[in-house]
Amino acid sequence: METVIIVLQILCVAGLALGTALSAYQLMQRCNVTDRFTYAVANDFETGYRRLVRNRRR
Repeated sequence: METVIIVLQILCVAGLALGTALSAYQLMQRCNVTDRFTYAVANDFETGYRRLVRNRRR
């Protein structure tokens, strides 16, 4: 029974390590992308917000 618990603990730690590695990889990829995509996302959000406010006034 102790062996099963140890194996489960190792699997959990391995899963956390994999998740951390994937998150770090994703952040590294984001840094390599030009900033224009970030601005485009912010602009889309702002445009949608303005549309929502405009529709609420009617």
